[in-house]
Amino acid sequence: MINGDNIKGFWERVVYFAQCIINHYRGSKNSINIKKGTLDLAKVHNFKGAPSRILCGLFWGTVDWSSISKSLDAPLHFFDIGCGKGNYSKYTRDLTADCFGSYVGLDIYKADSFPPEFEHILSDAVYADEHLPKETNIIVSQSALEHIKEDVLMLEKLTSKLSSRGQKFFQIHMIPAPSSLWLYLWHGWRQYSKKNLSSIEIRLKKINPNVEIFAIPLGGGYSFLTHLFRITMPLLIFKLKDINKRPYILGESPLLHERISNAVKKDLLSRSSKYNSFWVLVISSKDTKLELS
Repeated sequence: MINGDNIKGFWERVVYFAQCIINHYRGSKNSINIKKGTLDLAKVHNFKGAPSRILCGLFWGTVDWSSISKSLDAPLHFFDIGCGKGNYSKYTRDLTADCFGSYVGLDIYKADSFPPEFEHILSDAVYADEHLPKETNIIVSQSALEHIKEDVLMLEKLTSKLSSRGQKFFQIHMIPAPSSLWLYLWHGWRQYSKKNLSSIEIRLKKINPNVEIFAIPLGGGYSFLTHLFRITMPLLIFKLKDINKRPYILGESPLLHERISNAVKKDLLSRSSKYNSFWVLVISSKDTKLELS
């Protein structure tokens, strides 16, 4: 397999695309449960960047964290896989307010800018279960699973560890859908189709038959086309040498930001998820419920 993050040369780029497209058709014919969520249109302008980044931010900001805390019968203790610079540490604390319990980030490096008030674990994600704090009841990841080679193995180990504790839990993972291949091009090991997600569900159900699994699509045709023609194509034409760095300098343009925001709003109003760029993969124990406020 070729990792899109370390792509070299023209032919590796071609093979990477073929590899991803073939992978989209692999998996179970059974359909994973797909749920639609209503995100807050009024908060669109609170976020900048690509449409998928705005949509992910909207999702985190629309989740009813108080309801989740009640569902778990405890404060929210976060374990962030692939935490990067820890950008979601303070954001998570602010979003969850009185429901916040703790935040621990895990990554293969520790950025100098990682907030010192939060704990950081230096480790490969495949060993995340070995570092899982006892109080953890909610595992999150933002655009991280596609960068982990043994992604399903990691999910299996985490689900097994959480299930063995007999406590209620949630896992919420933001992951790219097949259409994001054409938007982010050479990025990570993979994207996730419905068949891929169904296979993940089958493997996790073997560990815990009572685990609840569903996916929420983020984005649609308007967001897809706006990203393709306003971000991806200009980057290919003008920033070819820096394509792997994904500079969203273009997203700082007020006019482009307005176009992106309008595209996101159109998708949210139409409630169409065709060509969605991301999934929210939710894995939870029995008798828990994720609600959007």
